[in-house]
Amino acid sequence: MGFRSISFRIFIGMAGLTFFLLATMWAANRYVYLDEFRKYEVDYNVLVTNKIKSQFDFMADIIRSTGNALGANAKVVDMLSKPQSGSDQEKVERRNEISSLLLGTIGTQSFIKGAHIVSELGYVYSSTLSIDEEQVFDFVSRYFTVMREKKVKELWTNVHEVEYYPDNYFSVMSYICPVYNIETQKLIGLIVLDIDYQVVREMFSLSTVELDEKIMVVDTEGNIIFNHPIISNFEPVLEQYPEILTAKNLQLRGPVFGRDSIIVTDTIEMADWKIVRMIEALPLTARSRSLLSIFNTILFIAAIISFTFILLSTQSITRPVKTLIQACKRIERGDLDFRVSLKLKNELGILGDTFNIMMDQIQSYYKKEFEEQKRKSELEFQVLQAQINPHFLYNTLDSIKWLAVLQNMNNIADMCTSLINLLKYDQVPICV
Repeated sequence: MGFRSISFRIFIGMAGLTFFLLATMWAANRYVYLDEFRKYEVDYNVLVTNKIKSQFDFMADIIRSTGNALGANAKVVDMLSKPQSGSDQEKVERRNEISSLLLGTIGTQSFIKGAHIVSELGYVYSSTLSIDEEQVFDFVSRYFTVMREKKVKELWTNVHEVEYYPDNYFSVMSYICPVYNIETQKLIGLIVLDIDYQVVREMFSLSTVELDEKIMVVDTEGNIIFNHPIISNFEPVLEQYPEILTAKNLQLRGPVFGRDSIIVTDTIEMADWKIVRMIEALPLTARSRSLLSIFNTILFIAAIISFTFILLSTQSITRPVKTLIQACKRIERGDLDFRVSLKLKNELGILGDTFNIMMDQIQSYYKKEFEEQKRKSELEFQVLQAQINPHFLYNTLDSIKWLAVLQNMNNIADMCTSLINLLKYDQVPICV
């Protein structure tokens, strides 16, 4: 198959068009569809696996509702608005009543370790009567100034120790909300809800164990509250990506501990913390990579099938044409008996049949013409022969006649003259 042949040009044209279409499909799939699919896949996986933030937000809503319910309680507002008075027995009864109220409010919430009502005058009412009230007041008193100056609606504290029972300390995080006198709009006390740090940690651990990802909870100052796995040190991550602490919600891609990961941050209203999740990108994009592999395999198979079909189609077109060309060359060399055999039921088959019919007609005409020419030649030869024989005799007899005259043999000369006249009589149409 030469470079200038029709078959080569047809093959190159069809192969080039097929390659262009396949390359266009691959590029569209690789750079448009799959990139978008991968982005949606990452977003979907980030969304469906974000159970921790949902749990923290749910817990924060319950804590916030509990604090607001206590702050709006008429007995609590009345108790904080008036200075303590009455006998010791009345004070004990009042304390027990408030303690029962607090226990009834937080009793169904396992993550709330204790609840306290602290007045600005130094009175402390707690759900746990054995708690060190002075310690509670010393811890909470600083927040009166903060509430009054910044006019904040709530505060979340960092982890601290509270002595609930003698020599029995618990790590808690406190939710603090103000209580105002409705009439005077004056700050009269604070509601303090202690969230059991251990319970929150267990909830955090259970949620992270189900997920194959690294997670940490940090405050705005960069202090790590929780982290999973516990043995991992995430401080280098905060140093590498300082925007984690400044951006409210962030999603970026980069290496974490040497692995390509997607870093997602979500701000939790509870304690103004941030959940930082480091998800390995490889498992997230497994489906898109699998689809890309399947598509490339299909594309490769399609390319093989397409080029095979192009080659067979080209041969199916050019092979009959080559057969006709070879037939023409043999006929050109004089082999008029040669015929083509194209057993095709298409235009090329019709062309082959027409070629054979044409050659049959040409050969028949040639044979007729040859026979005609042969017959004509024979007739001309016969006529010529008929013309040549009398002339030869005339000339011979005439020569004998004149030879006899020269030798004075008149009888011989007369005999030759008579014979010539006799021949002339038999061959009247022929002239001497």
